[in-house]
Amino acid sequence: MIIGCWNIRGLNDPIKHSELRRLIHQERIALFGLVETRVKDKNKDNVSRLLLRSWSFLYNYDFSCRGRIWVCWNADTVKVDVFGMSDQAIHVSVTILATNISFNSSIIYGDNNASLREALWSDIVSRSDGWESTPWILMGDFNAIRNQSDRLGGSTTWAGTMDRLDTCIREAKVDDLRYSGMHYTWSNQCHENLIMRKLDRVLVNEKWNLNFPLSEARFLLRVCQTILLWW
Repeated sequence: MIIGCWNIRGLNDPIKHSELRRLIHQERIALFGLVETRVKDKNKDNVSRLLLRSWSFLYNYDFSCRGRIWVCWNADTVKVDVFGMSDQAIHVSVTILATNISFNSSIIYGDNNASLREALWSDIVSRSDGWESTPWILMGDFNAIRNQSDRLGGSTTWAGTMDRLDTCIREAKVDDLRYSGMHYTWSNQCHENLIMRKLDRVLVNEKWNLNFPLSEARFLLRVCQTILLWW
């Protein structure tokens, strides 16, 4: 099974609709997280129908008028139940219909403001206590780096708030899933003063690794900031 996540930076462009449909068809993706959609609440139903008419959708507009996170899935392949959501995360339970295998998934889009991300770190850690016995995967744009190797160029200062993602990861007892492809997932696109960061990642708990030991993430081109995961 394959699931994906894309920091799409605006979902109103028909070209991106075509690219997303192509990717889903080509990779046979069953569930997809979309962050930074920039679709207004009043337009979400129309955009959803144009995008993937036969798929089901879940949004976090009750917590963010900007529609920061969408989760969409093929209801013929997986069953999805929502556990909870906020302006920075949507947490769901996913059951693969063909095998009845279940896991928990969190689609993440961290706030640009370090102070506001504190709520995300607390949310992740608090949920980890009750999910140790269930495979759990977190994927998306955390808008934070974990260590020095996650950045290239720009300021070399390491502020105290930069430790928060790593602290969250350790306290939640999750870790980066093995991956291939791009390491840095964000760039300022300035060749004369290039700055690159790893803001997108896939985290899993120990139960995930035990149940799905062959799973692996693949980070595609930075311009797409797309994560594909299969096992």
